[in-house]
Amino acid sequence: MDTDVVLLPPEAPLTSETVKFLLQSDKEKYTIIRNETSTLTAEWWRAFGYPSKLGENGEHQRTKGFISCFKFFNTFIYNSSSGTARLNQHGFKKNSKLSDKETDNIKHLSAQWICHDLRPFSTIDDIGFRNLAQELIRIGHK
Repeated sequence: MDTDVVLLPPEAPLTSETVKFLLQSDKEKYTIIRNETSTLTAEWWRAFGYPSKLGENGEHQRTKGFISCFKFFNTFIYNSSSGTARLNQHGFKKNSKLSDKETDNIKHLSAQWICHDLRPFSTIDDIGFRNLAQELIRIGHK
């Protein structure tokens, strides 16, 4: 059996984490489709779509009850009564652009941290690090 493939039991309930895992691990069968509603007013919809599964007819069918981030595959339960405040804060902010001086300082501090602690440069490309950095920017933006 291929060790890269993880099969879920058919009775396994879908959770946000399960949907995210499927989107990341089986990109041929699972993808995110855009919300094509013409009345989209919330800015966060640019970052989110509906997770979907390739059907027998060769078309992707929406997985109801969830929305997923196009970039990071983070998946949230979503329905008509879901709150959306957490989606507004996911991965982007208005007017939180750093100055060139701030960007250079962050690069310098990142390189210093990596070299001092003998960490691989890929550490700063890690999603966990990026989420931490975004949260620090969000807090500083208040």
